[in-house]
Amino acid sequence: HTNRKMPLLYQFALKPGRVTLARVSQAFGRTQMILAGAEMLDRPMAFTGTSGTLRFDSGAKAALDAIFASGLEHHMALAYGDHRAALASVAAALSIPVLEI
Repeated sequence: HTNRKMPLLYQFALKPGRVTLARVSQAFGRTQMILAGAEMLDRPMAFTGTSGTLRFDSGAKAALDAIFASGLEHHMALAYGDHRAALASVAAALSIPVLEI
């Protein structure tokens, strides 16, 4: 882990641009796909390892309220670009409800 100063990862700030966050969550015993759109901001590294600062499309308060209410686990996948429609189609094909943050 990067906090032990022995990271097994690269150290850099994430590049600015459009991002999609996604996770198949099983919080509270319910399977659901969590999707969020955001903008990765051009900011210096906040801590060691790989880091970035983003702005959720829904705004910070709405995003945090949804995250806490859903019991969302703390790791999510991040990809550059807007992939929410494609991921929502996958969720629909698998009969998994979608929570858009």
